Amino acid sequence: MGLLAIPIVFYVVVRFYPTANAILLSFQEWNLLGSRSWAGFDNYVKLFSDPTFWKVFANTFLYLILGTPTSLLLAFVIAFHLDKLRFMHGTIRALYFLPFMTSAVAMAWVWRWFYQPVPIGVFNNALATFGIPQIPFLNSTTYALPSILAPAIWQVSASRSSSSWQACVPFRKPIMRQLALMASPHGKP
Repeated sequence: MGLLAIPIVFYVVVRFYPTANAILLSFQEWNLLGSRSWAGFDNYVKLFSDPTFWKVFANTFLYLILGTPTSLLLAFVIAFHLDKLRFMHGTIRALYFLPFMTSAVAMAWVWRWFYQPVPIGVFNNALATFGIPQIPFLNSTTYALPSILAPAIWQVSASRSSSSWQACVPFRKPIMRQLALMASPHGKP
């Protein structure tokens, strides 16, 4: 029991105290410098009546609904095809897993560079080459969510693709055999 005391205390200090303090703070008025005063439900009334909150909530919900299934499906498809690939197998896998190995800050700077206007931005330079007008990727309410979603899906699918396919290793041969039986006209592979 003594061995578990340190991790339990650490978990309570790191998880439960900040969470309880944040919940308590949500019912208070505080400017980070002065003393706290009790506000009750006024903060929540102000929050739920703010149209910006609902816009952010809708964008977050779309991000969740679009990003999670897409990244899972993409991870499985890419893992399947990377497993079959023989030409430059290691190099292509390393290039694909690069976003997973790279820190989030470095990835944000790289994608920010991709989305910049001409003459810096990679995507807008490519569009300008074909005579297509520039797209304000990060400065537009229309393009911002897809622009943020694309690198997130890429990073998540890279992290999940190896685990997705490795989890299916025991089932791969029976599934492939069953698919071959279903595809053949006489029931023989």
